Amino acid sequence: MKRVFIPWLVVCFALLTILNVSAQNQREMLKFEENETLEEIRIKIELNGYDFKVGHNRIFDMTPEQKKAFFNRKKPAVVKEAAPDEDIGPLAAHLGRALPASFDWRNYNGHSYIGDVSDQGNCGACYAFSAAAAAEGAWNFTNGHYDSKCLNLSEAFIAFCLSEYYDGFGGCDGASYDYEELAAIVRFGLPLETAFPYKDTLTACLTSAWNAPRVHFKSWHRVPCGDVDAIKTAIMTYGVVDAAVDVVAAFQAYESGVYDDTSTDCPANPCYYTETNHAIALVGWDDDGDAENRGYWILRNSWGNSWGENGYMRIRYRAARVSCAVSYLVAEQVPTPTPTPVYEPGDNCLKPIAAAEGVYKGDTTNLHNFYDPSRSPIWRETWSLAGPECVYKVNIPDPRTIDALYVKVASASFDNAIYVMRDCSNPSGSLLAYADDYSDKTGEMLTWKPDKAGDVYVVVDSYNPNIFGAFMLQISLSGDVPLPTPTATPTPTSPPPTPTPFPDLKNEEFIYEFVTTDNYAEGWKPTTVSIFSLPRFIITPGKIGFSANGSPNCYGSWESPYHKFTKGQTYKASFKVWSSIKDPKKVPSFRFRAEDSTFQTIATLNVNSHGTAESSPTDTVSQTYELIYRPSNSALANGYHLTFDLVNFGTEDDPNAQIMLDSVEIKKVSVYP
Repeated sequence: MKRVFIPWLVVCFALLTILNVSAQNQREMLKFEENETLEEIRIKIELNGYDFKVGHNRIFDMTPEQKKAFFNRKKPAVVKEAAPDEDIGPLAAHLGRALPASFDWRNYNGHSYIGDVSDQGNCGACYAFSAAAAAEGAWNFTNGHYDSKCLNLSEAFIAFCLSEYYDGFGGCDGASYDYEELAAIVRFGLPLETAFPYKDTLTACLTSAWNAPRVHFKSWHRVPCGDVDAIKTAIMTYGVVDAAVDVVAAFQAYESGVYDDTSTDCPANPCYYTETNHAIALVGWDDDGDAENRGYWILRNSWGNSWGENGYMRIRYRAARVSCAVSYLVAEQVPTPTPTPVYEPGDNCLKPIAAAEGVYKGDTTNLHNFYDPSRSPIWRETWSLAGPECVYKVNIPDPRTIDALYVKVASASFDNAIYVMRDCSNPSGSLLAYADDYSDKTGEMLTWKPDKAGDVYVVVDSYNPNIFGAFMLQISLSGDVPLPTPTATPTPTSPPPTPTPFPDLKNEEFIYEFVTTDNYAEGWKPTTVSIFSLPRFIITPGKIGFSANGSPNCYGSWESPYHKFTKGQTYKASFKVWSSIKDPKKVPSFRFRAEDSTFQTIATLNVNSHGTAESSPTDTVSQTYELIYRPSNSALANGYHLTFDLVNFGTEDDPNAQIMLDSVEIKKVSVYP
């Protein structure tokens, strides 16, 4: 009997051991539930062998009713059938490429291509934040913007403006699984956060946000469902990607570590309709030595930087269904202007100008190349000139991509002038902008906004030979590109306003604005510190005025009130001029000047309003010109003002012709040195 009994004991012991292991395996499959306490979550973390910590935070401490409204990503009203060949776009050509063990857009080649983590507050607009993060990451990478140059796009524009044209997302009510917010971004583009700052309450769309410059995207596409390598490839090839997760209490309470759970499958048909309730972005990954068992995504959330690991989470490749519904954007690449030095026909630009002055001192040996491609997208170079002149040809692919062309010559001992023209063989007939020297001999600067594509020539002409000076050419790119043709036209409740043709993407501060009644009639409310409601300044051929210094050499003039400015601060004055004269052979000439109270000229811009212009409701054409100046002398106590003079009307035989100064804006700027 003993010989039989002992083996049975061994068998029983083995069975008990197997059952115990099986029980342990069952415990490893414990599922996190909604509305669990921290203690319940921590017990499951320990039993499942997970490696992350949880604690109280604003999201976890919401009431069940608040969470129901907050987590509202959902199936669309009309569920489409699965497509056997779902369009994955240009990603298909990159599948199978070698992938590194880790990758992170927060530190790529020593730079960050994504900005700070945002906070959606208590509004269920996570879809807008994940889409904006993907848009920012894609555009920054495509256009070489990183660190402080990273774009910060408007989530509010997605939630409260674009939602007027689509049923699949809106305001604080969440979005559907169809990613219509990405389709809207591709169709309309996105402005900067400054154009429409986010607030976590239901907000009406700002009309001014439609008029702000927008960055654009070629297309959006889905990544194959649950394909970890394809997701990695999309991140590394196109930038930050948009994704979704199934959030429960354990996810909400996350503090640190690598999050894991049992929601790892994508069972729906199509699979990206698998249940998820929160949109996020993925910025990178780390295989952590074992991609299959230890690999994780770097998840960017929209709950502020106090949540998780400074607003981020490390999450296993398939946890919370994070790999089921991933999409990416393909950003437009901003065309790059191509400045080049001109040796011939350089003198063809200089000699006619010099002949008009009665002097000519330069030759082609004094021309220098200042182009430095390593400083893209802004070229800035100072150079010692062993002579008086230089010529620079700048190719402009699209005027909407350029904020301004800025030229400066600095010297304490010589006079100079700066010209921008289209045709070297006809400088006087193709002159676009002109700036003469400062009266205090500190140098000269000119700012000009392109009006159409093509080559322009920048000419620096010094009156004094053999004097060393410093030359600077800076091209500031706006980042705005033409709106792509939409594939479908939704029926909006009201059409968006037409954007301004030549927008400005820089952060600026209004300090003065000359406002017309017509502006307010159109519902335009500029943000200004002080507004002066003055009548529109109209010049007709029969009206003779005087320039600021009292000489009757113009057909009309206007001057602003005096303002006190900060010494050393740079200011930009923008002038919008409307003209009924459309004949390019009869071009009116204007002069803009910044002066102190003693009429000492601080900066001057002489302009011929030649070229393609924007059509207006009054059958006139308009152009916007800019004057950059920096107060530097002792007249600060008395303040400065701006003057506008019409030097040449262009046609004296048309009694109905009019020139109108529509508006003047003075702003503090930080984009110019």
